[in-house]
Amino acid sequence: MLEREFRGKLKRDKHGWIYGDLTHNYKKPGTVAIHYSIDGRLSQRSAYVIPETVGQFTGKYDKNAVKIYEGDIIVIHYDMDEKNNAIGYGTITYCPKEAAFKIDEGWGPVLLLASLLPEQIEVIGNKFDGTNDSIVKPVEARVEIE
Repeated sequence: MLEREFRGKLKRDKHGWIYGDLTHNYKKPGTVAIHYSIDGRLSQRSAYVIPETVGQFTGKYDKNAVKIYEGDIIVIHYDMDEKNNAIGYGTITYCPKEAAFKIDEGWGPVLLLASLLPEQIEVIGNKFDGTNDSIVKPVEARVEIE
């Protein structure tokens, strides 16, 4: 069963993240909150988040067992053979048309996240924290020549 979890940046301090279940306040359009639990116990606590920063857990983990969410920036390790490999960078997006999470590398065909193995993926930041450029870097190829 797919774990339905969301994260969003807290409105009150704009730096912290909160993880839990997504809710909308229909009495106040544009207001989004995340209900969360403390120590795994069911709770009625909620925190308002910046709507643009909300991202869903994709159900996948990277090579370091880090959960992958919409908006994450990842490194993709393409192993071509024993001596040659390439590295790509991409941002996780959701495509409603295909009902799938994709990796937008910003230059070519979009990859399905489900097509990669965890050991090929590493989360290096997200497009909301400014920890990495929000512009996706082009693919770099590393080829060893003897």
